[in-house]
Amino acid sequence: MKNLKYIIILAFLLNVYSCKKDFIQGNPQGELTAEQLTSQQGVEALLTGAYGLLNGNLNGTWGNYGAAPSQWLFGEVASDNAHKGSSNGDQPNMNLIEQHSPTSTNDNLANIWDRCFEGVQRCNNTLRILSSLQSGSASPKFAEARAKEIEGEAKLLRAHYYFFLVRVFSSVPYIDENSTGASVPNDKDIYPNIVADLQVAVANLGTAKPNGQVGRVDKYIAQAYLGKVLLYQKKYPEAYAQLNAVIAAKPDLVTLPFTDNFDINKENGPESIFAVQHAVGADGTGGDNGNVGDMLNFPYAVACCGFFQPTIDLANAFKVDADGLPLLDGSYRNDPYVSDLGLPDAEKASYKVNTKLNFDPRIDYTIGRRDVDYKKGYGAMPGDAWIRDASNGGPFVVVKNVLDADQVATGTAPGATNVTGL
Repeated sequence: MKNLKYIIILAFLLNVYSCKKDFIQGNPQGELTAEQLTSQQGVEALLTGAYGLLNGNLNGTWGNYGAAPSQWLFGEVASDNAHKGSSNGDQPNMNLIEQHSPTSTNDNLANIWDRCFEGVQRCNNTLRILSSLQSGSASPKFAEARAKEIEGEAKLLRAHYYFFLVRVFSSVPYIDENSTGASVPNDKDIYPNIVADLQVAVANLGTAKPNGQVGRVDKYIAQAYLGKVLLYQKKYPEAYAQLNAVIAAKPDLVTLPFTDNFDINKENGPESIFAVQHAVGADGTGGDNGNVGDMLNFPYAVACCGFFQPTIDLANAFKVDADGLPLLDGSYRNDPYVSDLGLPDAEKASYKVNTKLNFDPRIDYTIGRRDVDYKKGYGAMPGDAWIRDASNGGPFVVVKNVLDADQVATGTAPGATNVTGL
């Protein structure tokens, strides 16, 4: 009995001394603390991480379509420029985006929400640790010029992620580096916050790329992005001032081939302003760093998977009058050109494109259509052989994000069209 009493007392004392405050406030395993990151190297690494979400890929290769930087789903498919494509039962939740009838459980909505807020959080972490480094006791500190530059980079990236969010969801909670509450309301217009971040970026960034790295944001990107956001707010004079400044600073593009901006061998050319730096190794490795969000968007028989098909309306919008000018009165919709869609099998087998139709020549660098040469190395687009279900997606296929035939082997990941560049 006496021994039992000693055992109980010993157990009590062990519990008392083991339950110290720091026991429940210990540093999490497998994570760096704020103190460990409060250095120049730590801040630069955090900023690199903020750039890393630009390709919309957080957790691996598959399923990041809603967060694609091209915004093909929430931009082109949700408008009248493209159908989801493929077959009706493939990625059915995308059909609801196209029909403007998604539910709150739509995985594409969760995808862009999660990825963009992860990007916001990475920007906030960068700004928070930068402030701690510059105002605290840790050293060495950044020179003032680089500190301002980092602030500009992080705030432009944060504005980018929030701009994606507000266009899709409208009512979005605004969380910045100073937010502390567990719950943030979404009852305020966050466009002023986006504009404020971009104004800081315009003021803080120079015309040269930070650290000499081509993928980083600069003053021209900040001005162009600010102009775009102001356009969404219908602030046209203010937008004009920003956009015109970028145009004036850029070289003359009159003689630049239209296709150069969509050629992986001519990345970051004079026409490029803000481009996400996708990169797949020459041997096809590193697919997660490629353009994962557009991996479904090759013609069906060319690679994978027959999504992102241009609409009949978009094709006909390329019609021009006798002077080569677009039909801005909407008459391009009269007697629409539909390629071989709906023809009986015998007529479809012998179909030839009507070359007497007046189209802007850029149509064939934007839309793949039957009996017209497609990109380089593919020959004429054969029609239904490249389309999973023409009754679902129409008779056309996408062009701009597709590689030339001789670029596919070294420009995509094995077994998946995670494109480098574009």
